[in-house]
Amino acid sequence: MALVKTIDDLRAAVVARLKSLPVFPAKVGIFAEDRNNLLFEVNKALRQAGGLVIIMYTTDAVNTSPNSPIPQCRVDVVVEVGELVATNRGATGTKIPAVEAARICVRALHGWAWATGRSLVFNKQSYNRDDKSSVVQYYLDFSTIISMDADIGV
Repeated sequence: MALVKTIDDLRAAVVARLKSLPVFPAKVGIFAEDRNNLLFEVNKALRQAGGLVIIMYTTDAVNTSPNSPIPQCRVDVVVEVGELVATNRGATGTKIPAVEAARICVRALHGWAWATGRSLVFNKQSYNRDDKSSVVQYYLDFSTIISMDADIGV
């Protein structure tokens, strides 16, 4: 693995890691924030493909190397686990409650070296329940270091 690792590398690595876990059946929707038609895919997974979805996205990136020509940033990574309870725990569901899926994600990602010299650190978990749509959501907050490198054409 090359030393330079960007947000794109991080997204791909986290999604691949979660998809590789044998505990999650193939029908569990696991997506990154940059996927086309993300809302469509999430709704499809929640309503038709088992009722459990896992979405990975990044939030804040804070420069930790202000004197470096290529900023190295501490980035917050959020893994959102959503469950449409009636579908997920019904006959066609995954039978994996969101709270259990969240624990699996924490166990799989905390301390995991997604690149040489780069690992994820679990920080906190938050919970939300949307009574109108009957969806429960767990938000898992991790952090890691990335490079803000890019080909700028010069």
